[in-house]
Amino acid sequence: MNCTRPIDPAVRVDIDARLSANGSRIWCVFIAAMRNAAQQTHQAVQSFHHYVHMARNNYREYLRGDTVRLKKYLYVLRPLLATLWVEQGRGVAPMRFQDLVDVIVTSAALREAIDHLLTIKRAAMESEYGRPLPIINAFIDAELTRLESVLPPVPQDTDFSILDRLLMDTVIRLDTLSMRRG
Repeated sequence: MNCTRPIDPAVRVDIDARLSANGSRIWCVFIAAMRNAAQQTHQAVQSFHHYVHMARNNYREYLRGDTVRLKKYLYVLRPLLATLWVEQGRGVAPMRFQDLVDVIVTSAALREAIDHLLTIKRAAMESEYGRPLPIINAFIDAELTRLESVLPPVPQDTDFSILDRLLMDTVIRLDTLSMRRG
């Protein structure tokens, strides 16, 4: 089963155990419908505020000092890049950090610094400490300062009935499948 993104194996096994041989196809249809519903009901203003608040607080809490836990840079960069994603009107920010970097980071120097950070993180212990990373810190400082004067995306009217339809369609589809099984 491949629905274009990995699915937690524990969830997949639980759901596949309840479904027939068509379970994988039904699961993929459901995942596609959920992604569509998430895009259509995404609340950009709330996402924007959530991500910028998270980035600002994590930066203040974890990355101020002569030495920092390098992993904590990811706790700041991911929500900051997600904020920029939302600000640019791209919809729901992807979960994968690399997807955010690939689209949002245009500076070669910043991309190189992030790649270096990821290399260190992969090779190091979770609690690896190091000196602050000036290129990344400069980016974070500049963006957080700029975002203080940026208005969030304009709220749009959202039709949440798509969620009701998704729930009803899913229940009917699973009920029909269950009745066929017997």
